[in-house]
Amino acid sequence: MSANSPLILEYEDARNYIITHPENILEKAKVSGYICPCCGSGSGKHGTGIQESKRNPGHFTCWAGDCFHNATIIDIVAESQHISPRDAFFYCLDVNHIRLSHSNHEAKEHLVITHPVRKKKEDSIAEKPEVSIETIRQDIEKSHEYSPLKYDYLESRGISRAVQDHFGVGYCERWMTPSVRDLKRSDGKPLVYGAPYCIIPTNKDGSSYLARDTRNPEELTEKQRNFCKMKVGNCHQFGWDCLETARGTVFITEGEIDAMSVYQAGQTQVLAIGSTAYVSKFLDYMSKQQRQLPVSFGLLLDHDEPGRRANDKLSDGLSKLGYHAGDVSDILQQAKDANEALCSDPKRFSRLLRFKANILQHVSQCISR
Repeated sequence: MSANSPLILEYEDARNYIITHPENILEKAKVSGYICPCCGSGSGKHGTGIQESKRNPGHFTCWAGDCFHNATIIDIVAESQHISPRDAFFYCLDVNHIRLSHSNHEAKEHLVITHPVRKKKEDSIAEKPEVSIETIRQDIEKSHEYSPLKYDYLESRGISRAVQDHFGVGYCERWMTPSVRDLKRSDGKPLVYGAPYCIIPTNKDGSSYLARDTRNPEELTEKQRNFCKMKVGNCHQFGWDCLETARGTVFITEGEIDAMSVYQAGQTQVLAIGSTAYVSKFLDYMSKQQRQLPVSFGLLLDHDEPGRRANDKLSDGLSKLGYHAGDVSDILQQAKDANEALCSDPKRFSRLLRFKANILQHVSQCISR
């Protein structure tokens, strides 16, 4: 097809042609996939670019730069060229030498996108200021000192003392983030006095933790609510060590308390990614495993839009790594997350988790045969 003899198509046919011919717009990566026009993934020494989704043909995700998720070539053009989806569609029409029937659009000359147009996106959750591992471990150790209130917060959310002890949960009556502990007012008094926080270690060596305000959210000011959940340290891998010995189904949740809720319900192979923004970190961690683990994954992220996007990203990423991953969030029904589901009906939640674990294990075994 040449520029002198354009293809005349109806809108839907034109759109389908564009989506199924990304090679007319994107530059091929040296090894596989296409070079991401946003961050340049695929142009480096490994030559592995953005890949087409097996589950959803014609759609791509940029794992390296986190530039787009489940996007068509039209979406990618809009993102990389900073134009509207409508303009991106006509851009693609022109590059493919397509004309719409019943349209007065005047074709323009466009170059194939060959270079990234912006730098790689930073993770949407900024890393906290560097805090010494010694300080972090001292905080965790101090949180284990006796307090009659130590277990109350998570017990109110359905997590037993035995499960809290298993995950090393502690409590600090007057915790404050390390970055403000030494700050003083002009009269020499502390700038911050601290508040009651639940301390949840987020990796097995005690070099990171989550601090969770235990006060009633309705009693907090708007500013206090902004700091009700704070991560300290830069290695948040809650429960990831279960992969060292896991077999069968491993559940993945978004938050640490959700992972404890799944454990409370009887499924001890569970981990938390910590945030939807940490999906890429988990996939990178899995890609560096020295062996293929004998597991499948049950995805139980929060029942909201960010959770669904992260769920799709995890599903595609784990599939590319050779793992079966199934979305099991339907067991939440009206609940927002696993902890809410546990609190609303513990027996039902436990029963459905067991049912899903058996199905995922069976499907994974059938696929591997």
